[in-house]
Amino acid sequence: MRNFSRASSSCGRAIHLQEQLPYVITESLLRGRIVITSNIGGIPETTEGCTGVQLFQANNHEQLAEKMLYIRDLSSDDLVDLRIRNRQNVLSN
Repeated sequence: MRNFSRASSSCGRAIHLQEQLPYVITESLLRGRIVITSNIGGIPETTEGCTGVQLFQANNHEQLAEKMLYIRDLSSDDLVDLRIRNRQNVLSN
């Protein structure tokens, strides 16, 4: 788990079974977090245009792992850039 410590401090994590208006996702984006979430409910629409959002198919653990590894392998500069873009995208909509 130590390998994920840098990325996880920048990530918003939430488990949703079904949420039509994903407030937790929006709050995470406003805080400039990288978001890894399933593509259920209103989440894809809410996160549209956010480059720091990684969507995976619900209950697909392999896709989730791939998204986590992708975020883990980003440089610090790339993480900061994605976090800033997420916040700007939400504020401009």
